[in-house]
Amino acid sequence: MLEKPLKPLPLAESPEAWRRTAIGLKRSADLIWEQWYGHLSRLNGGEVVKFSPQGAGDLALLLPSYLLLLGLAYENALKGLLVAKEPSRVRHKVKWQIPKGGHDLKELCAVADFPLNSDEEEILKALTEATMWAGRYPVPKDHDGLENHPIPLGWKLDILNVDNVGEKFAEYKLKCDQLFARLHGDPCRNDP
Repeated sequence: MLEKPLKPLPLAESPEAWRRTAIGLKRSADLIWEQWYGHLSRLNGGEVVKFSPQGAGDLALLLPSYLLLLGLAYENALKGLLVAKEPSRVRHKVKWQIPKGGHDLKELCAVADFPLNSDEEEILKALTEATMWAGRYPVPKDHDGLENHPIPLGWKLDILNVDNVGEKFAEYKLKCDQLFARLHGDPCRNDP
């Protein structure tokens, strides 16, 4: 008697599908980072640097897009952990019974029992803001008529000191990469 072939797992219930999406978002974020950081690194040393209009615009505009994609990568990786633990969460409809609809990265970590240190908490808080507004809109939903809304990084930077701003952002990127690797495994491995 022939056995019935196994029915494939629906994508929503596949932790691997969530993992692959996280990797794609992280790789996309890294491509933007390379472009953005290339412009930023020219500022090191305090030299007068001439930028093309495109380069100056990229320096101002690419960081929020990087943060948005990075935040979405973390979100998918965390949701993959949750799906691995409890596939019924997404069996009939992808509905996360988590505050803010499952977009709050610190809350997702708490639900997934994923421990964070204080630096990681600050980064994830900022990346939540990036996915909610800073990477998508010029102002948050509750902007209170304020003129300035800084890009949330979750990292303390002395951006007035041009001599080390590149180093500080490189350190920030390293912290973000380490957290992603800890959360998800090596995003650069060849078995996506």
